[in-house]
Amino acid sequence: PSTKLIGKKYRGIDERDSNTVFSVTEDLSGAINQLQNQRNLYIQKKDSLESPFFVHNPKAILIAGSISSLNSSEIKSFELYRNSLSNIEVLTYDELQMRINNLIELYKANE
Repeated sequence: PSTKLIGKKYRGIDERDSNTVFSVTEDLSGAINQLQNQRNLYIQKKDSLESPFFVHNPKAILIAGSISSLNSSEIKSFELYRNSLSNIEVLTYDELQMRINNLIELYKANE
């Protein structure tokens, strides 16, 4: 949860400027690269596993940071970045907690 997602301001005057964008942190971009590498290694070696899996284009999930720690301009930059990724879903811990809570509420409502 403590992983910083957004780095310094890359372009723009201030947070109210619609042209303001932020870079992602080295930790986030490094984690994405590590996940892409692990995904590629898995795809290459999946057939040699004791119990091979039959997947063709697996999706990877990275859980890092907290979106509630970001302001609206930072959230915009984070959304632009994570939505541009292919076969990787980036979730923050607080988003995951919200999804879990929603599933629990849905389950309770259907009991």
